[in-house]
Amino acid sequence: MKKTKHYHYFLSIIFMLLVFTFSGCGKEPQPSSEGSAVSSIPGIAETEEQKALRGIMRIQELNWPDPDLGMKEIVKEGQKMQTGVYQDEFQLIDGAVYREAAVYDKSDHTCQGNYIQKLEAPYESWTITAVPLYYSDGEKEYFIRDHYFYQGKMAFCVLLEETGESRSRYWASCDEAGEVIEVLGEIPKELESCRFAVSDAGNVYAYEEGGRELICLSSSMEPSWKLEMSVRVHGIISGDSGEKEYWYGDSYDKGFGIYDLSGEKVIPDTEGRVIYDACADRRTDGKFYVAGQSKLWLADEKEMRSVCDFGLCDYPWQEVHQIEVQEDGSIMMLGKLDNQYCLVNLVEDPEAYKTDKQEIVIAFGGRHDAMQKSISRFNRQNDKYHITAILREDGEEWVEYDRKIRMEISAGRGPDLISDELIMDMSGYLRNGYFASLEGVLGEEDRYLQAALEGGRLNGELYGMPYDFRMDYATYSRDFAGDRASWTLPGLMEAVEKSGAEILHYDYDGVDIVLWYGLYDNDNTAYIDWERGESHLTEEPFLKLLAFAKRYGDKNKGKHQRGTEGDMLADKRALATDSEMYDPDELLALYACFAGKPAILGYPRTEGNGIYVIPRYLYVNQQSSNKEGAIAFLQFLMSEEEQSRYVLNYTMSKDGTVGYSPYLPVHLDAFQKLIAYRCNISGEEKKHYISDERGVSYDTESLTAEQVAQLNTMLEQAVSGNRYAREIQGMISEELMPYFAGQKTAEEVAGILNSRVQLYLDERK
Repeated sequence: MKKTKHYHYFLSIIFMLLVFTFSGCGKEPQPSSEGSAVSSIPGIAETEEQKALRGIMRIQELNWPDPDLGMKEIVKEGQKMQTGVYQDEFQLIDGAVYREAAVYDKSDHTCQGNYIQKLEAPYESWTITAVPLYYSDGEKEYFIRDHYFYQGKMAFCVLLEETGESRSRYWASCDEAGEVIEVLGEIPKELESCRFAVSDAGNVYAYEEGGRELICLSSSMEPSWKLEMSVRVHGIISGDSGEKEYWYGDSYDKGFGIYDLSGEKVIPDTEGRVIYDACADRRTDGKFYVAGQSKLWLADEKEMRSVCDFGLCDYPWQEVHQIEVQEDGSIMMLGKLDNQYCLVNLVEDPEAYKTDKQEIVIAFGGRHDAMQKSISRFNRQNDKYHITAILREDGEEWVEYDRKIRMEISAGRGPDLISDELIMDMSGYLRNGYFASLEGVLGEEDRYLQAALEGGRLNGELYGMPYDFRMDYATYSRDFAGDRASWTLPGLMEAVEKSGAEILHYDYDGVDIVLWYGLYDNDNTAYIDWERGESHLTEEPFLKLLAFAKRYGDKNKGKHQRGTEGDMLADKRALATDSEMYDPDELLALYACFAGKPAILGYPRTEGNGIYVIPRYLYVNQQSSNKEGAIAFLQFLMSEEEQSRYVLNYTMSKDGTVGYSPYLPVHLDAFQKLIAYRCNISGEEKKHYISDERGVSYDTESLTAEQVAQLNTMLEQAVSGNRYAREIQGMISEELMPYFAGQKTAEEVAGILNSRVQLYLDERK
C-alpha cells in the first residue's frame, strides 16, 4: 500500500527549470549545426570500450524443441488411470542433452514407466527411449530408480531392493538402453541422499548438493577418502584420462572457486565478482571456463578475465546450469533464459559483434530489469536494429542526468526513445515539437487498455506509448460503503461526517485528501476547469474541501507503528485505504484486510470510479534519424507475445526484484493470460512467487473466482490518471501546508494557490 509523497520545493524548482529551458527553444527544435558541441550521449554500442566489454565469444542459439510434448503423448496413449509425469534435471553430456522422466499413477504414486529423453545435433527433436523398470540377477529383484550418465552413454543407475520394511540401494552399470550390465556394490546408507558424479577416469564422487564434503568411492561403492571443504560443492570437472580432477563451488564469504582434490585453489580469488551458482569446465590447455549469469570468464592459476558479457551480448541468463568444452574448442551452454530452457554454442571470434545493424538508443532514469530483457529479446530476433539502453553513470546525480537528456533533446540530438520518468512536463515537450506522433503505430487499438492509451494522447494524438501500468485506487469496508457502486465527493463527505470516524484515509493527511479525493477527478470543473483554463480555487466548493480535509486528514501520517492500519480499519476509526496494484495479488491483501468484504470503489468522481491507470510510457524523439527502428521496437514491445513474456517471465519465477519488476500488461489478451496463470486455470502444478520489501521471494495462493471478477470489473471501470493535477502537486503541497499547520486561513492559502494555478493555466494556452 502506497504512501503519497509531498514534493515541496523540489518539484517546483525542477518545473521552473523545465519552463525556462523550453521557453527559449522555439516551436521546433533545431538540429545542432556543423561544428557545434559533440553530443554528450555517445553511440555506446559502437565504441571500442563497449566492444571490449562484450568480449570475443560469438553466441549461436540452438534449437530447443519442447521436451514435454512427447511425454504428454505417452501419458495420453491408453492411460485410463490419472497419471502424472516426474521429470528430472537436464544433463549436458558430449554435446547432447538428456533428461529422465517417469510416468506414475497419482492415486498411489506407483511408477508406470521410466523414459530417457535425448536431444542431439542437429537438435530438431527429442528421442524418447523406454527403459526397464526392474532388473533381476537371478537371486534378487531390483527396482531401477535413477540413471546417471557417462560420456554420452548410460553408464550407471541406482537400484532399489525392498525386503520387508528394509530398503537397500545399489550402484550398477548399464548401457544406453538402460539395461543393467552388472550390480557393482551397495550404496552406504549415509550416502543415499547424495548426488553422484563419474569422472572420465572412472572415479565415483558423492556429495550433497550445496554441502561442504566430497567423498571419493571405488566402482564397488567403497569410500576411499573424504575431503572436508570450506565452500559448497556444486560440481566435478574431469581432466583427461589419468590426469588430475577438480571440483568447484562457492560460499558467501569466499566466493566462487575451482579446487584440485587436495583442496588447493587453482584459480585466483573472485572477490568483487558476483558469480555465485556458476558452473565450470576445463580446456585441453589446462585453463578453465567459468560461467555465471552475467559473464563467461577464462581462468588459470594466474588470472581470471572476462571473455563474454552475456548482458551486453543480449543473453541475460536467468539460470546457468552447465557448460561443456567441446572437442573443437567451442563451448556448449545450458541454462534458462526468459524462463525457458536455452541451449547455445559459444565460439571464440574477435569479430563476433561487428554488425551493420542500426543503433537505437533508449534512455531510462533508473534500472529497469524487465525492460532490459525485452530489449535483449528484440536484439536477438531483429536483423536490422539494435537497441542500447543508457542509464545514469555511477555517482551521477539524477538532476544532472535529467538536465543532460533535456539539453540533448533541445539541441536536436539525444536518445531515439525516452522514458517518461525523464519527462516531467509532457505538454511542454509536445508544444515545442520534441516528440513524434505514434498515431496508427499499434494497428488494432481496441486490443489495448484504452485508459492507458488516453494518458499518452494530447489533443487526440498519441505520443506516449504505454507499455505497462499500475492502478491507483481507494478501498473501503462494505459495511461503510453499503451497496454503492461508486462515490461522488459530496456523497462521500456526507457519509464520513455521519460515520463518527477519526480520519478518512489511513496515513493520508490534508494535502493527500485534497489531491486524491478532489483534484485528481479530471471531470470536476468546480475546482479547476482544465479545458477552459480556469481556476476556481477561491470558491466555496474548494474551501469546503479544505475544511473537510483538515478535519479528517491523518495528523499522525508517517508516525504509525506496524499493524496499526488493520486495527484502525477494523475499529472504523479509519474508513479507507489506498492501493497501488502492480500485481493482481494485491487483491489477496485487500480481502484479508477487510475480512473478505472490500468495497473497491476507487476515489470519488463526478461520474464513475476513481480507479486511476498510471502507465509507464516511451516517447520517440522527433529529431531521431532512426524513427523507423524506434517504432519497430515499440511494435515488438506492444505485441501480445512480448507483453505476455514481459510480465510472466518475472511472475513465473523468482527473477523479480522489488522496484524492478514489471507492472500489469497493457495488452488485454496478455492481461488475461496473467490472470489465468494466477488462477492456475491450466491445472498444471506451478508456483507463483512474489517479493517482499526485503527482496525475499515466497509463493502465494491463487486468486478466487470472485477476485477475478472483481479484477475484471476494475479494469472496465479504470480511467486515465490526471497528469495535469500531478504536474502541479508540488505547488499545491507547498501552498496548502501552512493552512493544515494552522499558520494561515483557508481563504489566504486558496487565494495564493489560485493565482499560481491560473498563471500555470495561462502559460499552457
